[in-house]
Formats: sequence, C-alpha cells, structure tokens
Amino acid sequence: MEYIRLGKTNLVVSRTALDTVSLARAVKSGALSNDETAELLHAAYEGEVNFFHFPSLESPSSKISSLFASLRPTVYFAFGSDAKNGSDARRDAERMLAFLQTDYLDLYQIRDPGFMPEPGGSDGLYDTVQLLKDEGKIRHTGFITDNITRLKEAVCSPLYETVQFPFNFLVSDDNLDCTDLCLENDTGFIASRPLAGKRIENIPLAFGFFRGKENVVPMWRIETKEALTQILYFEQNPPIVDEQFLKDLEEEKQRLLLNPEND
Repeated sequence: MEYIRLGKTNLVVSRTALDTVSLARAVKSGALSNDETAELLHAAYEGEVNFFHFPSLESPSSKISSLFASLRPTVYFAFGSDAKNGSDARRDAERMLAFLQTDYLDLYQIRDPGFMPEPGGSDGLYDTVQLLKDEGKIRHTGFITDNITRLKEAVCSPLYETVQFPFNFLVSDDNLDCTDLCLENDTGFIASRPLAGKRIENIPLAFGFFRGKENVVPMWRIETKEALTQILYFEQNPPIVDEQFLKDLEEEKQRLLLNPEND
C-alpha cells in the first residue's frame, strides 16, 4: 500500500481510501447485512486501507461500531456533515463519535451549505466546529464541495486543512489544476467520485490517472467483495503510465464524453 501525507493535517493516509456511503445505502436497501458490511470493511483494513469516510448516519450498526472501535488506533476517520448551523454540526459530531465508539474524529468535513462558512458567521457553523476542535473531539477541519469557485476559496484561505471535490479523468481541463493549487497551499485533496458515479468502468485507467496526481487521495466506493479485491489488486499492481497508457486514457475520456447517455 502507498501512503501519503494529507496536506497540512500531517495525517499519513493510504492512497486507497474508502467512502462508506455506498455500503450504508446497501445496508439500508437490504442488499447487504450489517455482518457482511463489517466483514468487507475488515477486509479493506487487512488490505492496508487506513482511511475511511463516513456520511451522516441514520441508523448506526453496533456490528460496524464494534469493528472500528477495535481498529481505532491504526485508522483515520473522515466525516462529512450536512449541517447548516452550529447546533446541527455539534449533533452530527456527537452522533458519529458515539457510532464509532471513539473520543475524537480525525477529520470533520463541512459539506458546502451554499457558502463557505467562516468565523463569526450568523450560522455558527464554523465557530462550532472550532469549539469541537478545542474540546478535542475533532482533530482537523475540511470542506466538501462540488463548486470549483468555493473550492478555490477554501484552499486559499487559512480556515480549512483539506478539501473534497468530485475528481476523475473526466473532469474539465479548467478543474484539473485545482490539485496544483492544493499542493501550493499544502491543502489535502480528497477526490470523491473517482469513477464518476460508475460511469468509468476501466479501473486500470482510473488508477493510473490518480497515480499521476501525487497529492490526491481518491475515495473509492464499493458494495461488493469483488470490487474491493479489484481495487486492492491495482493498488498493489499499479498500471505503468507510459505513452500508450496516456493514449488509451485520452481515447477512453473522449469516448465517454461523446456518449453522455452512458452516464
């Protein structure tokens, strides 16, 4: 497994990170049991994944809670909150702390409420997150957005240590340079939707693309053991990025962009 420093957080995380939102949906729909989900997450850990992202929870699972409580010293937890005000931000943090059976969250991410929360705002969102940080309940603060303007604003401000943004080889050329901006400002960059919501099916091309972005941590979403096995395989056996690879990548990008009905 390859590990990188996540910007100014100084967290050293696995380049293959796991977003649990698809697993949460699979459990909710009945496609996966809590036991199956816990087994899959443990397999990811055995595969040396140490960075996990969680959405806001509706119905915590004691099975999954117990699993992560036992792994706590060796894993990092990122949490994305949909809070729009300070009281909701605290509620979300307390709920996640209880679910994970831990005293602190490594990374608390504010999901874009339509503006970039700042100190002193009437919403109280950023100030509450800082209070949680002062209380030792969170270690680092990040911002999640799909708005490139607010992403750049967050990166260039001193308020956020990481950003999370939809990023894959289909993003527009105008958005590709956001990784360089993060590198210049020592802001950790987390890529959501690395497969563009299942639109990208060529996993080797996706992996090779991310290997060319030295400061990017893709958050992969999985629902099956087979999908996890495939991702871990390419982590251990990354594609060789040569002239032919770049040609294949460009051809696949153009094919998908010319066929939006596949989205």
